[in-house]
Amino acid sequence: MALGKHFNQGFFKTVIGSVIRVGIPLLGPARLIQRLPRTVPSAFPGTKVSVEAFAEKHMRATFESCVASPPFVEGVMRDAATHIGIPIELTQRPGSFVPNVGYSFALEFKW
Repeated sequence: MALGKHFNQGFFKTVIGSVIRVGIPLLGPARLIQRLPRTVPSAFPGTKVSVEAFAEKHMRATFESCVASPPFVEGVMRDAATHIGIPIELTQRPGSFVPNVGYSFALEFKW
């Protein structure tokens, strides 16, 4: 998780990252999570993300064929959540690793 947070902090120091960081609070948690299927593959090509809503403030993002490890992605998401200004409970669900394919796992969000 620490590496994911460190990655975000470095990214947010770049010109593009600083612009994105300013926009994160404007999105809010639900829209930030709903955008993951479009944004994650730009950082991790080949990764498929699906988002499922269980309640107004409870969602799950499922990652398939992700080259980044689950703790790394969780760290990135936890750090991004701190910029929203709303406490988010984030739980990593058990997943699997397939050689030459990647990780499959889920992150559950509640706020």
